[in-house]
Amino acid sequence: MKAELSYMNWRDLDAHLVWIYSGAPVLQSGRFQSRDSSAWLMLKGELEIEGGAQTIGAGEWVFVPRKSHRRVFSSDAKIISVKFVLSWPDGRLLFEPSQVLSMPSVQCPKLERAVRALLKYVKKIQLEAGNAMHAQSLSLEEYLQSKQLFETWLMAYLEAMMALGMDAYLSRREDVRVVRAKRGLEQHPLHTPLDLRGIAGDVGLSLGHADTLFHQSYGQTMRAYYDVRRYTAACHWLSRTQMPIKEIAFNLAFKDAATFSHWFKRHAQRAPRHYREWATQKIG
Repeated sequence: MKAELSYMNWRDLDAHLVWIYSGAPVLQSGRFQSRDSSAWLMLKGELEIEGGAQTIGAGEWVFVPRKSHRRVFSSDAKIISVKFVLSWPDGRLLFEPSQVLSMPSVQCPKLERAVRALLKYVKKIQLEAGNAMHAQSLSLEEYLQSKQLFETWLMAYLEAMMALGMDAYLSRREDVRVVRAKRGLEQHPLHTPLDLRGIAGDVGLSLGHADTLFHQSYGQTMRAYYDVRRYTAACHWLSRTQMPIKEIAFNLAFKDAATFSHWFKRHAQRAPRHYREWATQKIG
């Protein structure tokens, strides 16, 4: 990477692992978007993007944009999935492809070696691969070792991005008000109704102005950004616990289970009950 920043500026770059797992995709089909970065190594089967406009097979890496896109995995698909954060305080990603990118694994063999080493270690220390990974306990030695292995993979990822012709986004300034609003959305208790006007007011902005600046920085509204948190929590509780759907709705500040079910189906293309049955079969 030829572009340079000061050491202090590079320290602003947030780089950490969200999850890694090997097996069937958690969600086989649907329209998805994410605020983080994702990379998949196709081990078996195929992946169709946007109704067959792009088909990716076994032995290829897939790099997913965070904008909304439709994807369908074949029923026999197996992947290594890496979800990670590589972003600046203003929410912009270091690399943000406008479409799904792919490359043969043999073109960047260090990437596969590094991801398998990271996966092996995560399994060894029994670090949960799902959405609850961030809350699990581990020793300092285990944390540092997993961080080192992730950063080794990240170096190979940077090489892959450059090979694909991607330019890095370098952040030299940020709107402190927008960063504070983002932090407010991330720290807001999920069981409490969200007051967007209050969050905007806390940073000295009207809701309309705050939403405009937020969309310019993160590519989505404040409500959409917050809904990613709620959706992630809902998926975890449905797939990893036996918590009643009514209780999940309450914990996510929905007025009733019906409203929650309608909202969840719009995001997952499955009703909560059907998602739980499907996810339980996948995990089991």
